[in-house]
Amino acid sequence: MALELEEHMIIVENGVDANEKKMVCDSSLDHKGRLPLRFSTGTWKAALFIIGTGGHKPSLESFGADQFDDNNLEERKGKMSFFNWWNATLCSSLILSVTVLTYVEDNSGWGIANLILTVTMFITITIFYLGKPFYRYRVPQGSPLTPILQVFVAAMMKRNQPYPSSQDSFYEPESPQGKTLCHTNNHKFLDKACIVKDNEIIEGKKPSPWKLTTVTKVEETKLLVNIVPIWLASLLYGLFNAQGATFFVKQSSTMDRKMGSFTIPPASIQVLFAFGMLFCVICYDKIITPILRRKMGNERGIPILQRVGVGMFLSILIMIVAALVEKQRLITAEKEKSKVLSMSVFWLAPQYFIMGIADAFSLVGLQEFFYGQVPDSMRSIGIALYLSVIGVGSFLSSFLITVVNQVTEKTGKRWIGKDLSSSRLDKFYWLLAAINGLNFGIYVLLAKRYSYKNVLKNVAVTIEAELGHAYDRPQPRETLVVSLAEDADANTPQQVHISLVGEDRMRISWITDDHTPPVVYYSITSGKYDHTANGNISSYDFVNYTSGQIHDVVIGPLDPSTVYYYCFAPGSTHEYSFKTPPAQFPIKFAVSGDLGQTGWTKSTLEHISQSNYDVFLLPGDLCYADTVQPLWDSFGRLVEPLASQRPWMVTQGNHDIEQTPNIHMPPFTSYNARWRMPFEESGSTSNLYYAFEVSGVHVIMLGSYTDFGPGSDQYEWLESDLRKVDRTKTPWLVVLVHAPWYNTNYAHQGEIQSVGMMESMEGLLYKARVDVVLAGHVHAYERFHRVYNQQMDNCGPVHITIGDGGNLHGLVTTYKEPQATISAFREASFGHGELEMVNASYAKWSWHRNDDDESVQADMVLIKSLASDPSCIKLLV
Repeated sequence: MALELEEHMIIVENGVDANEKKMVCDSSLDHKGRLPLRFSTGTWKAALFIIGTGGHKPSLESFGADQFDDNNLEERKGKMSFFNWWNATLCSSLILSVTVLTYVEDNSGWGIANLILTVTMFITITIFYLGKPFYRYRVPQGSPLTPILQVFVAAMMKRNQPYPSSQDSFYEPESPQGKTLCHTNNHKFLDKACIVKDNEIIEGKKPSPWKLTTVTKVEETKLLVNIVPIWLASLLYGLFNAQGATFFVKQSSTMDRKMGSFTIPPASIQVLFAFGMLFCVICYDKIITPILRRKMGNERGIPILQRVGVGMFLSILIMIVAALVEKQRLITAEKEKSKVLSMSVFWLAPQYFIMGIADAFSLVGLQEFFYGQVPDSMRSIGIALYLSVIGVGSFLSSFLITVVNQVTEKTGKRWIGKDLSSSRLDKFYWLLAAINGLNFGIYVLLAKRYSYKNVLKNVAVTIEAELGHAYDRPQPRETLVVSLAEDADANTPQQVHISLVGEDRMRISWITDDHTPPVVYYSITSGKYDHTANGNISSYDFVNYTSGQIHDVVIGPLDPSTVYYYCFAPGSTHEYSFKTPPAQFPIKFAVSGDLGQTGWTKSTLEHISQSNYDVFLLPGDLCYADTVQPLWDSFGRLVEPLASQRPWMVTQGNHDIEQTPNIHMPPFTSYNARWRMPFEESGSTSNLYYAFEVSGVHVIMLGSYTDFGPGSDQYEWLESDLRKVDRTKTPWLVVLVHAPWYNTNYAHQGEIQSVGMMESMEGLLYKARVDVVLAGHVHAYERFHRVYNQQMDNCGPVHITIGDGGNLHGLVTTYKEPQATISAFREASFGHGELEMVNASYAKWSWHRNDDDESVQADMVLIKSLASDPSCIKLLV
């Protein structure tokens, strides 16, 4: 605070007081009205101050944020408020500097004011050093820029290296810090720096970082590349921000500043800006953020870049207001012909106050953004990037003034003259409003494309902090209803989704309001369709609701790992595309149950879309329509961007039954009509249970809400299907079911669909050596060790509950204590899972907590196929 006090005192000391100095002293001007170059005492003081603050400002702010432990969830929440309160403190110091200290300077002289500053600085520095034993320190790890240079050098050296088909070829040893960054698919050229060539790693010898870097170092380099466009777009906000301490202050010097017998110093008008920012920061932290957390589920209230965008939008409004006020001031000046006008200085209050609000959104947001999105070793550099927005903005302001004057001088009158009365500052403000508007549009595009840092935490390091009973769980969100596009008509295809049929075919389903031919045109070339396929049309009635025309077409044969383009009418502007799964390993499944259609669902889907998955698995409870049929239509529109590009394989849940006594008795009417799965191709007689094979994986989808006991159709089909499984062809065996068989959460305990089905079928799955069982129903995440008959068993499946896709009802947060030994990891929060079969022997399972703007991989485990385990394979029949 003391340093901020001194900073603003220097601003005041070097500022222009209308009673003492003119904007430009006429006697100092040359024949063209320009100031000669010269240095003053104030210039040297400002230079010394720049040198001092240039070192301490980035380091001090990042040091303060580093005092919070990201692995302690309470501290993590406090860290999200740190930048708000940091800036609230700075605003408080600004208020003191431009009011109390300015008054002291005017009435008692600079000597007393500087004495107050010296004493204050001494006290605060002493307090800071007294806290030295209690601070948390980051151990220096060398130059943070060297690893970035190493990535570029290594990538350049391997520029001819072919890109691998699997991430197994990437170098990523275990991190001693317990945190690594997840691999992303952008800037793939840099990935070559972490590709392991043959014989490049010698046991017992660390590879040269100039030839081979880790995935984390590559991703840190990508982080810097990613933030450059955001930084560039932010510079023009700094240009706008520079006006508050320059032209706004000069305007105030020409206006009536009297409050009774007291005359407000021109620089003191900035107190209105400080009040606006202080007011907004406190309201945002204490009122707005808690409300947005409940409504949006985001821990920060809104994502960081959205917060910055709000301030950028307000900057446009501020410049418009400033232009209108300046126009009025010029009219008054023309009438009064006086140095000090009768127009009150409080005409400037709206633009100052709104500027404070804008800075509370944009500048505070940029601090948090640059601190959090750079590599951990470069956080002080991140804060320096934020400060550069303000510094470069000032230079841009000077440059723009020069350019504007050179251009407008040719028209006969410069916009920025020797004083405000001879200037057209209003036109300059309109120009800034236009520049801010254009920059805002560019910023929105960049923000939408930005991918936030994705941290993988070492489970062994963070398991205690990440257990479900310790996590500060987000609130549920309201139902998200997706309407039909405004330009759609009765023939427009909607709710498009695809699913696997056999080894080389795909079912494409869509709905239209009117009857249109069930034909799909497709090809591997966009816009040129050399294949067609015909299918069926159906519809259904549910009480007083009649569905649209449901089209069902199977296309193929298709080649693996190939992008196909398709449409539903010749010459249609609605072209879709999908990619077929690979023919062999690796293959990645994205998994999320109990999706529903809320703001959380939308966030989950956004994170899934970034995971580069091949097939999506949904273990029941699709849309939570619960007999409200238009919600099925809304759900289809919500998931279409993903479901039309990758196959979605689903099974049913209790919220899909929709059986109403005496009103609508048949169960699963909507589910069966809209989401037809390949049950007939797998020998099943019901759409509620089926199996399919893809890329060396045999997947069985069971029905929790249809008969499952011995002698039932489902039981006999399961026995038959398991006998057909050839583990040499499909070494992986995965089962999906809605109601979990193993569960340490108090929710849904003892239900017949869980207990009864496990008693009936667990032996079949154990005998077949099923590798993984995925379930939903319980609105939380839990992973078990390999288990059979309620005990750990190395030949049993890994049971995983992942019913946390984003449902309307929210999370179930109460677990049985103490945690059962068979339960490996549990947490009640929204998210999705990824199951990647790397090869015939190993798979990687990871669970990603849904934090909206920062997808966090909180759980990960490597799974060995039981078909490759000698101690288990000998029992296979």
